[in-house]
Amino acid sequence: MQLFLSQKGYVASKHVLIFNQIAKEIRLPFTLLIDSLSKGQQGNIDWWVSSPMSRDNLASPLFSSCCSLVLLQVLLKEKENINLISTDSLVLKKVIKKYLKENGFNIPVVCEIKYSQIFKQLVFPVLRWLWICIRELYQWFQVNRVINTYTKIYNKPLTLIDTYIVGSYNENKDRYYEGLWNNLDKMEQDTLYFVPTIIVDPKNEYKEQLLRMSQSKKKFLFKEKFLKLRDYLFVFLYPFRIAFQIIPQHEFMGFNIVPLIKSELRSMTAFNQVCIALLNYRFAKRLKNNGVMLRLVMNWFENQILDKGWNLGFRKFYPKTLTVGYAGYFVPQNWLARYPSENEFQSLVIPEKICVVGRGLIESTKLFCDNLDVVAAPAFRFQSVWEKRKYIPNDKHFNILIALPILMKE
Repeated sequence: MQLFLSQKGYVASKHVLIFNQIAKEIRLPFTLLIDSLSKGQQGNIDWWVSSPMSRDNLASPLFSSCCSLVLLQVLLKEKENINLISTDSLVLKKVIKKYLKENGFNIPVVCEIKYSQIFKQLVFPVLRWLWICIRELYQWFQVNRVINTYTKIYNKPLTLIDTYIVGSYNENKDRYYEGLWNNLDKMEQDTLYFVPTIIVDPKNEYKEQLLRMSQSKKKFLFKEKFLKLRDYLFVFLYPFRIAFQIIPQHEFMGFNIVPLIKSELRSMTAFNQVCIALLNYRFAKRLKNNGVMLRLVMNWFENQILDKGWNLGFRKFYPKTLTVGYAGYFVPQNWLARYPSENEFQSLVIPEKICVVGRGLIESTKLFCDNLDVVAAPAFRFQSVWEKRKYIPNDKHFNILIALPILMKE
């Protein structure tokens, strides 16, 4: 049998059930490993925004790689007749060969990757990082050109709410906090500002979009109005700082995975999130330097890389301001990042309080950390379940719902 092991967790159909069971069983050991690696890194923003330490399956292949390695371990223990192992990663090949040699297995390992792909993996991350930094600088320039200077934010403590603009801004649609603004009184609205991160922007109407947001009844506080060029230099130099980060030697289930971590750091996985995370961190610092008073800071909480930059920034520079994370959605079990760990709790990279959309989600959120303060909150995204149905399907026909990704390109 030829066994294919992927860095991203692709497996043959006959191994899917075993792979899924492995993913369930190693969630805790993997989280404990990342916590162990992160000891002594409190306050190190570069460490916490790196993709391997995020435990975010959507941004980092590390957990999937570990599942693939444990799958190999299980099949070997079950004495499967494996005569060839192939992989799509040179570094994964290296880890597998070392494990086989140390455990007395003589199975050839090959890497199914072309030289052109290797070249792309070396060059593309550098070009991609440069492009992201240039794009963020362009956004900084546009915001400072279009948006007026804030003059009324220094009079009283503010409430800041982290939000995202995906595509064109539409004042009548809010996919994160639907109905929140309309249920606030005038005093609350006067001191509340949404802090937008623009994820997908139609390039030909960027200026028009900023103008629509500035004229909205909702108030937006643009990070770019406070960030300085040296903050962008701080972001740009991140790859050079993280390249010298020392990774303690650790094994996971008998495998030396340090080469996987180092390779992922070099490849600049999740560079877009890293850039936003570092800017979020510096934004909190700039607000403090400008004397802005805050009474409450709310984060749309997915515990992704960019969230860690936001939360560590505000908890470090505004230690007396309450930070709240709002998790307004339901969570897959294997999305590890969404379940905070004990070390994340101790290192202040998560909010002080986490709000979920149902009492049944409180205990599950504490999967890896019993010390979390988790409470139930309104489910803004799901208000439509209370509305009277506008369309009744014909019971003589089948109705098929196809759930597609949010991005049009995908």
